[in-house]
Amino acid sequence: MLHDGTHARVSGQQVSAERRHSQRVAFPAELVVRWHHEQELSIRYEVIDSSEGGFRIRSSMPMLEGMTGIALKLLPEGTPVNRTVMIVWISPSTSDGSCEFGLNFIEPV
Repeated sequence: MLHDGTHARVSGQQVSAERRHSQRVAFPAELVVRWHHEQELSIRYEVIDSSEGGFRIRSSMPMLEGMTGIALKLLPEGTPVNRTVMIVWISPSTSDGSCEFGLNFIEPV
């Protein structure tokens, strides 16, 4: 498993434009994702907040809108998520090189 590595560098960022219909909830955790294009590798990402439809994530890696994968679990508790997700938006890179992206669930519970 890879660790995205933005956790120690970034303390707070401006919230991106609202793109969802449900309320965001601060959610300091990590999300383990296995992308469909790289199924043998799981990556841990910093969760900024969550809503009923998905998560806002911070990443130091370049991402592409439309990427899909499986959100496996939330850390540190290891709570299973096991939902298919898609990157639906990406914010521009910040001065430290990280970006934020929106992961939406694309299958019903």
